[in-house]
Amino acid sequence: MLGSTRYRDTALSVADQGSTDDPIGTPDDPTTGSADLSSAVRECRRRVALDDIWQALAPVSRHSDAALLCLELEDVDGLEHHLQRVVDGVRAAGKKFGELKKQRQVSA
Repeated sequence: MLGSTRYRDTALSVADQGSTDDPIGTPDDPTTGSADLSSAVRECRRRVALDDIWQALAPVSRHSDAALLCLELEDVDGLEHHLQRVVDGVRAAGKKFGELKKQRQVSA
């Protein structure tokens, strides 16, 4: 889980991938490519937000399985612990999704 690159690797710009193409433009015309750069930055932010959502939700499935096991074993303390982790993960993912929606509305 640590350092997950599920979406971050795909968010690298053309320049970061070793291409000789300059996404910003040449020094002769500094305005060339500024729209492309803004688009690339928005895309990178979107992918980072999606990665954050994925990282928040990944533990939810494990904790929900553990909660079901605690339920079968009638382990109330364990059930409370795992249910709290499920709730925390869903809240974190929901918060990040709200930020992502807000970014999309601003950029639209």
